[in-house]
Amino acid sequence: MARVIWADSAINDLAEIGEYIAQDSPILAEMTTLAVLDAGESLRHSPLRGRIIPEINQPSSREILYKSYRIMYDVVGEVVEITAIIHGARDFKP
Repeated sequence: MARVIWADSAINDLAEIGEYIAQDSPILAEMTTLAVLDAGESLRHSPLRGRIIPEINQPSSREILYKSYRIMYDVVGEVVEITAIIHGARDFKP
């Protein structure tokens, strides 16, 4: 089982997403935040299940999707580091 860690950048991304959604619906913001956290933590069981991030094209840099959000992470041995969470409509430049 892998160890999942959250980079400060990913924590900040998730907080910003929650704040944005909370402007319209605090309940939906909380549900979305918890669901993204659960999706990230689920990587401990199968860290390589996500696809390789196309913009990076490195086998260790992967992503899973939750609704419109890209949960980006790096796999190094038995450690999964979640590095970013971005909306799929945004351009991503590594």
